[in-house]
Amino acid sequence: MSILGLCNRENRPKYLHKGFQYGVLDCENRLFKFETSETTATLNFAVKPSSILNIQCWNDNHWNNHDASSENITFDRYEIELKPGGYIYEVVAEWDTEKSGYGGIAHYYFYIQVLENEQ
Repeated sequence: MSILGLCNRENRPKYLHKGFQYGVLDCENRLFKFETSETTATLNFAVKPSSILNIQCWNDNHWNNHDASSENITFDRYEIELKPGGYIYEVVAEWDTEKSGYGGIAHYYFYIQVLENEQ
């Protein structure tokens, strides 16, 4: 499955809109809400990063809750295990300029709701 996420290349994952700083948990209306019954997802990049530094998520009950704690997600190369229910995911990836011609760290955000399999 491929999904579109928000990207931010700053050190802190915030968005500016009309002079106000937003965090990812303030972006409920800006993230596409993807629904699936799949339990894993493969991350695809136009240019693969040198490394994935971190993947974390927040339950969608935490929209607009700036005090919410994130949960770390384990991953194997570019495959992540999706949590049941609705979650906002953050992927932090790094590109090494010498290896790829690109450089820096980017934060990608996306929302996935894993639907229960109907039997």
